[in-house]
Amino acid sequence: MNISGIESNYQPINTNSMDTSSEFESKIKSLEQKLQQLNKEKQKVAQKGDKEAKNKLEKQIQKIKKQIEQLRKQTKQKQNDKVEPNQVSKENLINDPSKGRYLDKSV
Repeated sequence: MNISGIESNYQPINTNSMDTSSEFESKIKSLEQKLQQLNKEKQKVAQKGDKEAKNKLEKQIQKIKKQIEQLRKQTKQKQNDKVEPNQVSKENLINDPSKGRYLDKSV
């Protein structure tokens, strides 16, 4: 088998970043399921009139919502970090109406 066609500067795919992204997604999915469960429990205790249990569940729900939001931000940050240095990110583009095209404002 001849593999001389592979360049010496060949970089393998970084599977760690993919694992991290899927790990975040897995955690988010798990937290969303927990959130649904807590919302159902909250409805049940609200029907029973147990305000103390309802308030406790609401605090747990808020805590989980914050965790989900934080994980989504981390996922987005990881995706933004994947942008190659040679690539132009959307954040670094400005629309130049006089020329009808986008310009890289980071240069």
